[in-house]
Amino acid sequence: DVDTAIYLVHSMMPSAKLTQASFEDMDALLADNFARAAQKQGVKHIVYMSGLIPENDELSAHLRSRLECEKILGDYGIPVSTLRAGLIIGAKGSSYPILKRLVKRLPAMVLPSWAYNKIAPVAIDDVIDGLAALVNRTPKDNEAIDITGPEVMNYKTLIQRTANVLDKRLPMLDLPIIPIIVSRYWVQLISNVPKEMVYPLMNSLTHDMVPHRKRVVSNLSVGNITFEDSVKRALSEEQTTSTKKSESKNSQSFGRMHQALKDVRA
Repeated sequence: DVDTAIYLVHSMMPSAKLTQASFEDMDALLADNFARAAQKQGVKHIVYMSGLIPENDELSAHLRSRLECEKILGDYGIPVSTLRAGLIIGAKGSSYPILKRLVKRLPAMVLPSWAYNKIAPVAIDDVIDGLAALVNRTPKDNEAIDITGPEVMNYKTLIQRTANVLDKRLPMLDLPIIPIIVSRYWVQLISNVPKEMVYPLMNSLTHDMVPHRKRVVSNLSVGNITFEDSVKRALSEEQTTSTKKSESKNSQSFGRMHQALKDVRA
């Protein structure tokens, strides 16, 4: 028997197009299938990872989809605990690799008006702790909780502090007239991340991604890891993964060479 099921799915990838569906349609279908299966198997609690939802704002397609999935998961009578986060800093996250590649690859950066919107980044380790806390928490009917790091900043500060961690000098120039449609094009080009991922995320930059008081829970909503430490942890994990891949590749090459020598001797 399964007491709690954790739902971490999104479909903002090129593969979603294989069904000729938009990512919103695919997200809704996957969430509905998951909730139906959970109900059939007698799951007592669903924990869902979502995004911070701005209030009194026209939501981007990405955030509308996150909110729609939250509602769909709750349509089958199973209590849903939703953890909502903004930018998650982690080596294998969706947004962090884009941020890191922009900072590393650009000699300078122009700042559109969205660079002064607010964001509350959070470390992946704090998010994992938050998910674990929700698993162990007595479920309430369709409860949403915001989680952030210890600081709120704007995107300009986020970019500058990332550059500082990377020991990169990154001159910046304000150019507020740049529309988001242009920003997302050059971000996709420089980061080399699929546009199916970049465009929906970039369209959400027009919102302030900060927590709401009514969705803040003591000892759960505010992580302990600073922004700089979260970036350093992500970089360290990337380096460890890269080293392991290199060692594995060298081991495989040695193995093939060893086998070839054995074949020659034979």
